[in-house]
Amino acid sequence: EKEVKKEPWWDGDTYNLSIGQGDVSVTPLQVAAALVSIANGGTLYKPKSVKQIIDSEKNLIEEISSEILRENFIDPKNLQIVREGMRRAVTGEDSPYASAVSLNSLPVKVAAKTGTAQTSRPDYYHNSGY
Repeated sequence: EKEVKKEPWWDGDTYNLSIGQGDVSVTPLQVAAALVSIANGGTLYKPKSVKQIIDSEKNLIEEISSEILRENFIDPKNLQIVREGMRRAVTGEDSPYASAVSLNSLPVKVAAKTGTAQTSRPDYYHNSGY
């Protein structure tokens, strides 16, 4: 904000940044990649949109392998805190302001991050979970 907008940095900017709002600019694909690394215990994979290529007779032409970008880059204690917080966003446990409790009725356990990349525009935000 200081460099791009030529505006002072306020404590509120730090709070917004820490929850993925304000001046955070991410794509849904970047959020999905981050979420996968949280869900799988800390391995960041390069996103891919194709798992394999098959021909019209369903013969495998090419298998697209996964590419690991980083491993073990999140302290396991911090990772557990994040995962617990994301789960509580769904369960509402010890969290009267939980923002994803509607997902708690699903037949599987879900953890979620709501409002990522939210801006002042009411139509621009996305929620994600695993």
